[in-house]
Amino acid sequence: MRNLVCLIILGSVLAVSGCGGSNKKAPEQKSAAALYSEARLNITQSDYDHAIESLNAIEARYPLDQHASKALLALVYANFMKEDYTLAQATSERFIQLYPKNRHVDYAYYMKGLSHYFEDILYFDRYFEKTRGYRDMTHSQMSFFEFGQFIKRFPGSRYAPDAHKRMIFLRNQLAVHEIEAADYYYDRAAYVAAARRYTRVVLDFHQTTQVPQALYGLSKTYEQMGLKDLAKTSADVLQYNYPQSIWAQKLSKTKEQK
Repeated sequence: MRNLVCLIILGSVLAVSGCGGSNKKAPEQKSAAALYSEARLNITQSDYDHAIESLNAIEARYPLDQHASKALLALVYANFMKEDYTLAQATSERFIQLYPKNRHVDYAYYMKGLSHYFEDILYFDRYFEKTRGYRDMTHSQMSFFEFGQFIKRFPGSRYAPDAHKRMIFLRNQLAVHEIEAADYYYDRAAYVAAARRYTRVVLDFHQTTQVPQALYGLSKTYEQMGLKDLAKTSADVLQYNYPQSIWAQKLSKTKEQK
């Protein structure tokens, strides 16, 4: 995915005529065009530190130059590739605020979601021993939200198909997290909290494969709370809508054993 993003940004946003040669002028003497050309070359060589230095110089010295908007968008990309996802998000937002009508603004919206997406992956890799039930899902939630906003604004964007696929993945991740949290509360007899989590999966993540498990959990939880009618309703919905699921079969076996 990072290679795909690289090809897209280099092909559609950073494209300018000519890469430019080595510029011997002092940084403060270079024009916006020279700085941008230099940054473009640095990016193609994966030298993001020097690219960021040149791009920041354009923003600071030439805010009204024709290269300013391209430089800011390239800065989003360079920060993203450096895995500074927080800064990539902030830079994307700055681009949106400064250039809301720019023809590449869809990319800025997309990168906000993608930066949250990869920040969550970075967090998970760093704390991989933690299950989702114990994870802070803030970045997943923000990524899902940002991708949703992006698709609403730019349904025809070239980045929309990728954002849609990531939303499907994130929706399932968030549903799994809710199930694990609900199971955690159930195992500790915190039935109200467990019911709230299971219910959220049924209502907010009804397009995911975790719904049968949530209905099964709701039925068990309501039984423990002495809410027989609600337990039966949850069981009936599970068996009617997902009769072949392992959770419907498990519920049937539980009833047979009683």
